Amino acid sequence: MLGAMLIRGNRPPRATTARQGPKTAGRLRAGTASAAAIALVVLAVVLVAMVPAGAQEPGCDARGQSVEICAQLIRSGRFEGPVLANLYFFRGIAFSRAGKHRSAIADYSSAIELNPLWFAPYHNRGADYRALRQPKRAIADFNSVIRLSPRSADAYVARGVVYHLDLGQRRRAIADYNRALKIDPKNGAALINRGRAYQELGLKKRAIRDYRRVLKLFPKAEEAQKRLRAMGARP
Repeated sequence: MLGAMLIRGNRPPRATTARQGPKTAGRLRAGTASAAAIALVVLAVVLVAMVPAGAQEPGCDARGQSVEICAQLIRSGRFEGPVLANLYFFRGIAFSRAGKHRSAIADYSSAIELNPLWFAPYHNRGADYRALRQPKRAIADFNSVIRLSPRSADAYVARGVVYHLDLGQRRRAIADYNRALKIDPKNGAALINRGRAYQELGLKKRAIRDYRRVLKLFPKAEEAQKRLRAMGARP
């Protein structure tokens, strides 16, 4: 499932850092119904474009995406460059949410061609590649995000999840979770996934420590509670 969590902003697309809003991508949030679901679909983050004032079009912007409306705007010939990239990007989000991963990848690729220094389409394309079980391509896209936006903790988490859950490279994943936490010490997805990797490696004390850190930040995180109980540890 491609994602319910958004990065919002009101600046033109840039290849630096995202202005993160209240639904920060890749984080566990207090009060969520299932912390596990958020932690394990971190690659399904949808990054909403940061577009200049006046460049957004109703039905194909940060507030909502319709495949049909976006397609009409793309075909209109009225737009070019970064603004046209936005339209492809938003239609890609609509395709992603509908589970049409190949169509989403095509649109994100068009956005990248039009605005190659914008990191968001790489991130979302990586999510769709993962959905299609193409982990090497997903990693390549998350590498691009990290190159363009080195302070993106979410990109390190996303790449770590591919190493961890798709390729079974737990220690390599832990290195990425560590990098994410160095940037953002309160990144719940990095903590819960690192704890899981430690647990799978038999490093019980480290796993327990991470799960407890998750609960300190997000007391209703069900996944951390469940894993602590399974390990015979108190929350």
